[in-house]
Amino acid sequence: MVLRRMSPKHEVERGSTAKVAAMTGYSVRQVHGMAILGKIPSAAKLNGTRWSFDLKRVRQWIQEKEREVEALAKVPILGVRLSPRRAVGNPQADDADLNRRYEEALGIRKKL
Repeated sequence: MVLRRMSPKHEVERGSTAKVAAMTGYSVRQVHGMAILGKIPSAAKLNGTRWSFDLKRVRQWIQEKEREVEALAKVPILGVRLSPRRAVGNPQADDADLNRRYEEALGIRKKL
């Protein structure tokens, strides 16, 4: 039997649950749960005890999630547009304005 080594472009870099936890910011327990539910791509349970992940695919998955968040950030929420001047000013007035808009959006309070 002749064993062939895979070319570098076909090699798969596998990582542990701890490695994926470090990459994602989740706890090891959360990564286990997500792997069981199939929420993390390329998860494989080896020897029935250890989880292993294709780290390249996990990185791609993280980048995909980042793009989803960036796309959502471009969509106005409830027609509210935050401007840089809101970052400075009277925090109490800003909080009151935010609470007013929230109540209006929920229909709790009528628009003035």
